[in-house]
Amino acid sequence: MNVCEAELSGAASDDLPALASLRAVARRYSRVEDETDDLLQDALLEAVRAGRADLTQTVNYRWVAGTLKKLGAMRARSAARRRMREERWMMERASAASVAEPPDMPSTRQLREWQRHPDVGNIEEDATERRARPS
Repeated sequence: MNVCEAELSGAASDDLPALASLRAVARRYSRVEDETDDLLQDALLEAVRAGRADLTQTVNYRWVAGTLKKLGAMRARSAARRRMREERWMMERASAASVAEPPDMPSTRQLREWQRHPDVGNIEEDATERRARPS
């Protein structure tokens, strides 16, 4: 049993159709199915704070439906801004990583030295060859 079902079971019998209808409105304005109950609960809390808890009155029902629409839009805008902030952060992080110092590279002089002496190879091979040579 979720929060809204608990609210529906404890509500006055006159408010049940209104709450079920408001839940459908909340489902329409929530971006994610799981957020429907949260959106409805926040709107009902605002209705209680504003003294509009009697949903049998049409004016209060419409007020709560409008509040659901505005809360849903506010959450959608917040999610879009959050997504943009996170994308911007990731882009900044990626560009900072590309500007970082390159790994230690051999100097030009070292590269030329290695080109002049192609027989300079693996140190382990040289040691093995030295051991294998008779003295």
